[in-house]
Amino acid sequence: MSFVIDLTVHNSAVALSLRDCVLYFYIELYKSCNRMAPILEGVATRETPIFRVDVGLFPGLAERYSVQSVPLFLRVSSGVVTGSAKGWMSCIDLKTRLGLATMNTVGGQHG
Repeated sequence: MSFVIDLTVHNSAVALSLRDCVLYFYIELYKSCNRMAPILEGVATRETPIFRVDVGLFPGLAERYSVQSVPLFLRVSSGVVTGSAKGWMSCIDLKTRLGLATMNTVGGQHG
């Protein structure tokens, strides 16, 4: 089961109310964003799912979190940003920057 979920108008309220999740802001046409797909699968867990946020579909959310560039990852715990990372990086680097390195070590290092 994948814990990488596309944010939609139907699940956005639930996503933003979770105790812990990662918001992945991206633009579909950007190659650097598309290269992150396998990395996302290696980071997402049941405890900390990743919600893919298309900036074009959710400009208000991008503005709320002051998104200036993509790809951007924000770890959000109970509505508060507790970690961030931007740009392309390996699975282990992303986990480390978001404070997830000790949580889910299964899946190994990607890229």
